[in-house]
Amino acid sequence: MALRNSLFAVSGKASFMDARRDMSGLFVCDKTTMMPIAGILDRSQDNLVTGNSNSMSVTVHPFNAVLNRYGALLIQNDGNVNVPLNAAPSANSRIDVVYVKQHEKRSPMSDSSDVPAFGVVKGTAAAVPVAPAVPDGALALAQVLLPAGVSNTAAAGVVITQTYIGAAMKGDMLRVQTSAQRNALTGVPEGTLLHNVADNCDYVRKDGKWRGWNMPWSDIHLGNHIAHMWASGGTAHIDLLTSTVNLTGWGSEVTIAQVNNPNFYPAIAEGCYAGTRDSYYPTVLSVLTNGSVKVGYVGGATGGRVVSHILTYNIG
Repeated sequence: MALRNSLFAVSGKASFMDARRDMSGLFVCDKTTMMPIAGILDRSQDNLVTGNSNSMSVTVHPFNAVLNRYGALLIQNDGNVNVPLNAAPSANSRIDVVYVKQHEKRSPMSDSSDVPAFGVVKGTAAAVPVAPAVPDGALALAQVLLPAGVSNTAAAGVVITQTYIGAAMKGDMLRVQTSAQRNALTGVPEGTLLHNVADNCDYVRKDGKWRGWNMPWSDIHLGNHIAHMWASGGTAHIDLLTSTVNLTGWGSEVTIAQVNNPNFYPAIAEGCYAGTRDSYYPTVLSVLTNGSVKVGYVGGATGGRVVSHILTYNIG
């Protein structure tokens, strides 16, 4: 590897490959390869690929995207495009994957044309179908689950799952559809922010892990207790009102809630004294590194008490 010719140098020596490498620095990249995270930059609607009730085809809606093929390639779809699929299987189900790709014949690429195109990789029908891989240089947009015998992609049983990753300009937030996609992005720089559509939470890359950053109001109660949590900027808050808990003396504690996302567990256990509604009995409220939220006895009368408090902790 070597220092690349500048895209804007007066020498004019930058090749198209140099230009791709130079442009890569504008996007969130893999920190080792310095290649961009390929994905959709902006889109006309969240469901980028939708079904059609009149044919075995799907519609791809407008978007801007960055592809990664030895560096950044910018591409735009400026209108609705119908992409045909093969007929549904006669038995079992099949998963097809819809993708976009810029075809190129010049080395080191070896495609059969130089045109951009949408494509479909046809899966294999099976009782438990598996999604096929897309070609090198392509960006997967959606998976289409086709049950046996359907005649259009809006029919009952057809499931279109958006799988595109939302790419980002440097400093902006990546966007993924699932936790699996999030977990696969292991090479992004520390401090990279990411939004996961599946749980509507934001994450930050920290110490080689995806740690919770923002979480909307979420119910985390156990039993008859009331407990909600939310997070903002890497700090989490648990707002709770317990039903009557029986604390029988030193060492007695009761688990009243469970943080429901492991990425939002505290790096170290944290706790505080909590208010009660029963003569203000001394009570401790804590959240453990496994996400368990507990109230415990620290003095006063034993027996039932009702705890009401907001616990704030650092996600880590």
